[in-house]
Amino acid sequence: MIRPSLIISLAYALVILATGSLLGPTLVGHQALGFRDVRHFYTPLYEYVALRQSQQWIPLWNPLDQMGMPLIGESTTAIFYPVRWLVYAVAPNAEIAIAWYVATHLMIAAIAIHFAAKSAGAGRLGCGAAIIAYPLSGPIFFLIHNPPFLVGAAWLPFMIAGGLRLSENINARTIALTAIAMAMPVLGGDPQSVVHAVMLGMAVVLCQSARSLWRGDRPPVQLFLALAMTALIAIILSAPQIAGSWDWTRQSGRLAARVTQDHHHDFAIGPWNLIEYFVANFFGGWFPVNTRWSSWLVGERRVWAVSLYGGAWLAVFLVNRWLGSSFRSLDLYDAMVPIGILFSMSLPYQVLHDLVPGYAAFRYPAKWLPVAGIGLCITIARQIDSLFTMDRKRFHSICFVIIAVLVAVVIALAFMARTGQDPVVQNLNVDRFWGQLDIDTSIRRAFASAWVSIALVLSLYWVTTFDFRPKNQNVISVLLLFAFSLDLWFAARSQVLFVAPLVAQQPIESSDRWLRVIGPSFRDLDRAGHFPGDLATRVDNYHRVNREGRWHLMQNAGLFNSSVSIRPQRIDAFWQSTMQWQNAGVSRRQYWDAMKRWLGIDSEVNAAVKNRVPDASAQAIRYGWFPAWRRIQPLANVSNFVMRNRMIEVASGGIDNPIIESAFDAFPAIKSAHTPVIKTISIEDEQMVFDVSSETAGLFVFKGYQDGNWRASLATSNDEKPIEVSVHRVDFLLMGVFVPSGAYRVHFYYQPWWLWPSVMVAIFGWGAALGIAFWVRATGGYLCSRVRCLSPARI
Repeated sequence: MIRPSLIISLAYALVILATGSLLGPTLVGHQALGFRDVRHFYTPLYEYVALRQSQQWIPLWNPLDQMGMPLIGESTTAIFYPVRWLVYAVAPNAEIAIAWYVATHLMIAAIAIHFAAKSAGAGRLGCGAAIIAYPLSGPIFFLIHNPPFLVGAAWLPFMIAGGLRLSENINARTIALTAIAMAMPVLGGDPQSVVHAVMLGMAVVLCQSARSLWRGDRPPVQLFLALAMTALIAIILSAPQIAGSWDWTRQSGRLAARVTQDHHHDFAIGPWNLIEYFVANFFGGWFPVNTRWSSWLVGERRVWAVSLYGGAWLAVFLVNRWLGSSFRSLDLYDAMVPIGILFSMSLPYQVLHDLVPGYAAFRYPAKWLPVAGIGLCITIARQIDSLFTMDRKRFHSICFVIIAVLVAVVIALAFMARTGQDPVVQNLNVDRFWGQLDIDTSIRRAFASAWVSIALVLSLYWVTTFDFRPKNQNVISVLLLFAFSLDLWFAARSQVLFVAPLVAQQPIESSDRWLRVIGPSFRDLDRAGHFPGDLATRVDNYHRVNREGRWHLMQNAGLFNSSVSIRPQRIDAFWQSTMQWQNAGVSRRQYWDAMKRWLGIDSEVNAAVKNRVPDASAQAIRYGWFPAWRRIQPLANVSNFVMRNRMIEVASGGIDNPIIESAFDAFPAIKSAHTPVIKTISIEDEQMVFDVSSETAGLFVFKGYQDGNWRASLATSNDEKPIEVSVHRVDFLLMGVFVPSGAYRVHFYYQPWWLWPSVMVAIFGWGAALGIAFWVRATGGYLCSRVRCLSPARI
C-alpha cells in the first residue's frame, strides 16, 4: 500500500527531475537560454540591476537607456522582488542566474497549484497530477522565455485560491497570505496577473450578490470588505514599486497616445489554437527548423507560445467534469477554463479594453492563458481521484468521441500534406531568422503528435476497463503520474532553445551613448558568413552585435533607441516625427549628425560593423551653455507637430536657441559672445557635478532626460550652503538650470519625492503581514483573540 504522502513527494520529484533535465545545461552554465526576451532583454537587464544593487541599496536612475529613465519606473526591472535578490546573490554569472530564476518560478508554480488544488478539494493523487501539469504545460513552461510573466503565472494560483478561501472563511491569516501573494507579481514585474485575479474576485462577489438578492438574503458585504482589505494590503506591500511605476507611466507614450490600440491584439490566440491543448506542438515551431505552419493556414499575427499542450487526457477529464456535474456544483475553478480561453482571444479582450477603466495600459490577450491553465489543472485534480469510481460508460463514450475527433484531424492533415507540396505554399512563410517554412516536416510532426494523443486516450480508456483492487489502484496511479510527466516532458523539450554562453567582452566607457541605425538584415549577413556557429547562436550573435534588447547594459554603454518596457511620450514623439519628416534640403547624414550633436550621442552601431562607428565630426559633449532661449509654459505631452518643428530647426543649425519649459522667467535672455569656463567634476548614475564660471547669466543644459524628479543646487566657491534651483525641461528631451553670473558648482541629483514615504509604508506593511501570517499562527491565535480588530469575527 502506497502512502498518500509519497504520491505528493513523487509528483514534486518528477517536476524537479523534468525541470532539471530540460534546463540542466543552462543551470550549470554549459549553455544559455536563447529564445525571445529571456536572452536579449532580461539576461542583460537583471545582471545590470544586480550590479547596481551591489553598489547601492536602491538604485534609482538608469542613464544607459534612451536619454535616461528611472529603474523603478520600469516594473520589469524587479528592483524590490525578493526572489530575484536571492537568486542573483548566489549565482556566479548572468546566464546561470536567469536559468535558476526561471527554474525557481517553475517550482513556485508547482507549490502554488498544489495549494489551489488542495483548496478545491482534490485528493493526494489529484494534487500530484496538478503539481506536474501546471508548470510543465505549454502556456506556463514557455514563459521561461519571458520571466516577468512567469512570475505572475507562478503566484496566480495562490492569489485565486486565497480569494476563494476568503469566500468560505474570512480570517486574518488568509488575508495576509493572499495579500503577500498579490504583492509578489507586482514586485516581480507582472501587475496584469494581479489585475486578473482581482477581476475574478469581483466576479465572485457579484455572483454571490446576485444569488443573495435572488434568495432575498443580505449581500456578501463581509466578503467584499475582506477582498478590498486584501487588495489594500497588497498595495501597501508593493508601495515603492507602484509609486515608481505610476510616476513613470504617467509619461508613457502608450497611455498618452493610446499606442496600444495598434498592438494590444498581438499574441491573441484563435479558436483553432485550442487543439494544441490536447495535441502536442500541433502547429509546429521555429527552431531548429521553421515548421510553424499555422501562419500559412490561419494567418496568425504573432504567436505567444510554441505550444499550449497540457496533456492529451485533459480533454477527457474536462468533458467528463462538465457532463457529470450539475450546473450548481460547478464553481469558479470550472469557469476559469472558458474565461481564460475567451479573454485570450482578440474580440473579447477588446471588450475589456473598452469597458474596464485603466485596462488599456495592458497588452497581450494571451496573458489570460494561465487562468485557463489553473482551471484545467484543477479539473484534472478533481477528476483523476475518482478515476476508478466514476461512471465508466460515460467516460468511455467521451474517450471514443475524442478519438474520433483526433482521427478526423489526422485525415485532414493527410490532405493538407498534399497541398503543402505546392511551391507557392512553400514560400508563403519565411521567418527573418529561422528561414523558409518546411511544410513537409511540420505536417509530418503534427501527424505524429495526433497519433500520440490518440494512443494516450486509448491507454486511459484501457486502464478504466479493469476493476483494480485498492493496492493495484495505487500502483496504477503512480504509473499514471509517470506517464503524465513523461508526456509533458517530451512536449516541453521542443520549447527550449539553447545558445552558446557569452564570451568575455571588453567593457566600453560609460560615457558612450550609441544610436542604433538600420543595417543589413540577419539573413544577408548570415549568407555572407558574418556569424559563426549553429543557427541559434548566429541569431544570438546578431542580436548582441546589433544591440537588440538590452545588450548595451552589459557593455556599460548608453543606447538612445533601446528596447524598454515603457518609453516616454516625448521619445515617441521624436521617433514619430523622424519617420514623418522629409526635408530635401538636408541629407540623411546631415540630419543624424545634427541630431547626435543635439542629444549628446557619440557613436552609431549596426550589425554589419561589430565595433562602434565614431562620429565623423567630434566627440559628443554631454552639456551645453546658452545665453539665449525661448520660454514656453510646461507641457504635459509634446505633439508631433511641436517636436517636428524643433527638429527641423536643429537639423538646420538652430541648436543654440533652445526651448525651455518654465512657468516664469528666472533671467532675461542676454545675447553675449562670452564663452564660460565649464569643468566636469563627476558624472555618475544618479548625480552630476560641474564647475561653471561665466561673466553673464545663462542656461546650463545637461543632455539627459528630466522625468520630473531631478533636482539641482548651486554653490559658490566659498563653500556657502547650496541653493536649491529648479531643473527645467529643455527642448522637450533635455534638462537645464539657470545659472547667474559668477563661479558656481552645479550639482544635479535624482531624488523622487515618493521614494522614502513608500518604502517606510512597505516596511511597516511587510512586518505586519508576516506577523499575522506566521507569528499569529505559531502562537495559537493568541493575538487574534486579544486584539479585536484582528479577530476573524471582526473582519
